[in-house]
Amino acid sequence: MTGAGAKVFDISGVASADSRKKKNILIIDDEESLLESLEWLLSDDFNVFKATDGKKGFDLLRNLPIDLLILDLKLPGMGGTAILENIKGPSFSEKVPVIVITAHSTVERAEICAHHMAVHGYFRKPLDADDLLERVMEILHEDKRIKDSPTNPFKPAFFNKLSDPVKRAIEFINNHYTEPIKPKDVADHVCAQVCVSKKYLGKKFKTELGHRMDEYINSLRVDEAMKLLCENRDMRPSRMWEPLGFSDICDFFRWFKRRTGITPTAYRKRYGAS
Repeated sequence: MTGAGAKVFDISGVASADSRKKKNILIIDDEESLLESLEWLLSDDFNVFKATDGKKGFDLLRNLPIDLLILDLKLPGMGGTAILENIKGPSFSEKVPVIVITAHSTVERAEICAHHMAVHGYFRKPLDADDLLERVMEILHEDKRIKDSPTNPFKPAFFNKLSDPVKRAIEFINNHYTEPIKPKDVADHVCAQVCVSKKYLGKKFKTELGHRMDEYINSLRVDEAMKLLCENRDMRPSRMWEPLGFSDICDFFRWFKRRTGITPTAYRKRYGAS
């Protein structure tokens, strides 16, 4: 922590490789409970930095490589409108996109901010988590994750280059992913056929595919859920987890949000047939 209410990640090179791959979101809001809720919502997919004070938040914005700012207008230390005006300045060579959030009963001030070039979204409190997350994903182009999914069909030229244990693991998963299988079950099956250790198989799978085994299994399940949500409107999302092999409903919702960026219900509203 740096001062009260500010959360800072070490960017001097100590951060893990995984955290460096994620984009950075800074949230400046004086409501601690809202900061915690937004951190929970976003931290699976992004590095989240927080500040409850406008001046401290602006210092973070100047000193960290921030990809998106979520900004309240009424802040102690330095107001949100002042931060927006400073973003226009010459010290910001790369313009940071901003989502404005406000609890104001009147919106004239917020509407002025909405015409600021940096403002890419405006939300009234209480926030709709689905709508906010969807806008964040749109701004940061995270929808490309679907195109880069490990469940895209493997081209023969690529599949043929994989090691035999990894091929066997993929074939087993593709045939059984709607069952409640886990990476251990896959390893038990493959290692009984090929003389390799479970640890070796896990490392080879991650090295060759770029994804852990559990990520591959659950992305197949989520793809199936996406089809069901669009094609079978009578099936409630809360009842999909078991026939798709998820361990429980929380497991289903967690992997679905991680894969698509939105909840199953929001996905059906957006993409399902009317």
